[in-house]
Amino acid sequence: TRLQGDWSSDVCSSDLNGEVATEIIFAIESRPISMVLFEKQLVIAGMNNTLHSFYLKGKKNFSLTLPSPIIDITKLEIKRS
Repeated sequence: TRLQGDWSSDVCSSDLNGEVATEIIFAIESRPISMVLFEKQLVIAGMNNTLHSFYLKGKKNFSLTLPSPIIDITKLEIKRS
């Protein structure tokens, strides 16, 4: 994953020969602060107090504007028995 100055994140994967198999660009409105990968989605926190969720194929899931600045995000897993 590479964060760029134009506020997009490029996600690439490669095959066994080292060639790029897929490239997906997640575009957001502000500079990214942090990102978390869940099972089927990528959540990116932006400097404009917004969480952006994208499916791994590149389609936007949701955007959520928060009332306070985002400092960092982390993944919290709760195992149910």
